[in-house]
Amino acid sequence: MRHLVGTLAILLAFNASAELSSHMQAAYKLLEVSRSEEVLEQSIEQMAELELQNNPTLLPYRKVLREYYAEVLSYESLRDEYAYVYMDHFSEAEIHKLIEFHESPVGQKLMTAQPIILRQTTEMGQERVMSRLDELRARIEDEARRIARDNELGSVE
Repeated sequence: MRHLVGTLAILLAFNASAELSSHMQAAYKLLEVSRSEEVLEQSIEQMAELELQNNPTLLPYRKVLREYYAEVLSYESLRDEYAYVYMDHFSEAEIHKLIEFHESPVGQKLMTAQPIILRQTTEMGQERVMSRLDELRARIEDEARRIARDNELGSVE
């Protein structure tokens, strides 16, 4: 009886491992067809450029910054983690449907347009924030005065 229970436990563990493996393989395929490596490389470039815009003192170190991001955020180092993220959110069957979509003409069109759309929408958001910076400054100044006033009242009591 113990031998039978042990054998069943081994078979169940092997089956779960094989299922995970096919789920992982599907996630890898999704990463491939959704051009995750290419998207990541573009994101790294955009992150570096944004950092340089926000901190111009780093401009002389542009090459170092890009190399650092490329090393720390390399696709090879993140591939398994990306696959696990998809596996956490989608069943294997759902991943196969996503693969079908990404392999379709409209899926391919999305993958081509998505980086451009992301850049455009990011720029729109940045422009909107920049156009209203005076409002933000005024709100911060109002809050600073309120905090100072509250601190003065608190020290009087």
